[in-house]
Amino acid sequence: MTDMNNQYPGYTPPPEDGYGDGRDEAREEVRDQNRTLTTIATVLGVLLLIAAIVIGWMWATRDSDDSTSAADTTTTSTTPMTTPMTTPATTPVETVTETSAAPEPEDRTVTNTVSVEETTQTITQQTTAAPPPTPAPAPGPSCDPAAFQADGHDFVDGLLFCESGWARGGQDQSDYVRIFQWVNDSWQMYAPDGESTTTGYPCYDTAAMATRGAPLELINQTLACSEG
Repeated sequence: MTDMNNQYPGYTPPPEDGYGDGRDEAREEVRDQNRTLTTIATVLGVLLLIAAIVIGWMWATRDSDDSTSAADTTTTSTTPMTTPMTTPATTPVETVTETSAAPEPEDRTVTNTVSVEETTQTITQQTTAAPPPTPAPAPGPSCDPAAFQADGHDFVDGLLFCESGWARGGQDQSDYVRIFQWVNDSWQMYAPDGESTTTGYPCYDTAAMATRGAPLELINQTLACSEG
């Protein structure tokens, strides 16, 4: 039989076992796995490098803080050393001053103390003294017939009008009725200006009453002399 390789130079016969393609895929899968492992190793290396940098920075900061604390501790510890050195210097001066002062006599001290206490008591009494009592306001006009009787008008048993310091009243069941005005804290009879020519009853100048502050209701009840 003639060899095929000799008839066609450059021809490569296919593999006799039939598994060539499967081996290539296995090789590619191994390469992919290797690349993945390489990438993971690279990432881990970067992370470890960053962690090392952070830990180094933290240690450096801690050392700086420890140095500052040590400096503060040293400064604080040196401060009390100055106090014992200054204390002996000031103590003799104070001792000399106290011994050089002459003691005051006991009688003089007692006298001064009593004087201060008396002065303090006087100031306290003046400060806490109660203000003078305010006089009570004068009582206002009362419309009770007893108030008119207390002011000397015994005939007043009833009142027909009593308001704003003016009143009109007299003896019950009679024509004896007069007008009163509250003056100087008492009820005083308001003097009539004449007598009516028709009835003979007292009449008044109602215009003058209005000028003096008599209420209109009272004026309407009053017999005016102008009416005759």
